[in-house]
Amino acid sequence: RVFKKFGLRAEILSNPKGALVNYYDGNNVQVEAVRKLNYTDVTFSAIYNFRVLKLIGLYAFAGYGYESLNSAKDAIKSPYTSTKTVTANFEKNAQSLIGGLGLRMRLGKISILPEFRYLYGLTDVINTNVQTKNRVITASVGISYALN
Repeated sequence: RVFKKFGLRAEILSNPKGALVNYYDGNNVQVEAVRKLNYTDVTFSAIYNFRVLKLIGLYAFAGYGYESLNSAKDAIKSPYTSTKTVTANFEKNAQSLIGGLGLRMRLGKISILPEFRYLYGLTDVINTNVQTKNRVITASVGISYALN
């Protein structure tokens, strides 16, 4: 916290993303696959805290994210079943804006933090002339521990 209701947060997250994709392979056969992209995200955000009750608070946040691609695979569903690594088809790094809402439930020195977040990609993620950006909604639960 910087002030009573305002704070700053930095995070390092393992962030899997994915999508259902259809494309044509080298033999001009249509392929249906589930694309799995695994990123490590570094985010910086500003947080505004709303007090609801003494032990429960709501917070909103907005910030910037820098994403580094660890792996990209297609789990191919049709016409055959296999997994194909497609990391070379993707940019190694991406940038995004993030925003969301969370709930802080205090239990002594421990806080439970369920949260919803939206990631809006600023940069293209595929190495082609097709514009493709990450757009992701996530739900998570965090735990924080007060040292003082």
